[in-house]
Amino acid sequence: FEITVEGRGGHAAMPHTARDPVYAASLIVTALQQVVARNVNPVEGAVISVTSIEGGSGFNIIPGTVTMGGTLRALEAGALEIARRRFTEVVQATAQAAGCGATIDYAHGYPVTRNDPDAFECFEAIARRTVGDDRVRPMEFPVMGGEDFSYYGQRVPACFIVLGLLAPDVEAMPGLHHPGFDFNDDALATGVELLCRLALEA
Repeated sequence: FEITVEGRGGHAAMPHTARDPVYAASLIVTALQQVVARNVNPVEGAVISVTSIEGGSGFNIIPGTVTMGGTLRALEAGALEIARRRFTEVVQATAQAAGCGATIDYAHGYPVTRNDPDAFECFEAIARRTVGDDRVRPMEFPVMGGEDFSYYGQRVPACFIVLGLLAPDVEAMPGLHHPGFDFNDDALATGVELLCRLALEA
């Protein structure tokens, strides 16, 4: 999503003559924290993250607008609908309470990626035979990451896997999107072997 908070610019020493969108944006970030916590069933899973705020050009100038960006995700369609509705209401009401206005531009992302149970069972068996039981770890909890692979799963039974990158002599490494992330090329051979065996044995 992208939110544009619309205020009225002015001098920082005379805030009473302006409508401060920076202040409104800060209130919106805080207010959005209750959307999931108080509106979505905890077992259905949803998340709202504001990841960027841009506005202003000088230390003594209250800007006219501020833009905010981020993501809203959920594991269930019903939870997503509730979160989007409350998100819109909270953003607009909070901006209005601060004397500003707000517009929201949604970019609809990928559907939820769901593994077909039979496809998962098939791949898990092949993976265990190929790399050993100790190197196959079914994920304990769902992940909120978006994935275009989900479109395959809407057409045919599908199974999404995550290829581990941690080298044997390394205890931890930065995750995806972290500035220190570095793909471990040594993992490619394992990935190729797994997919070849899947093609031959499934």
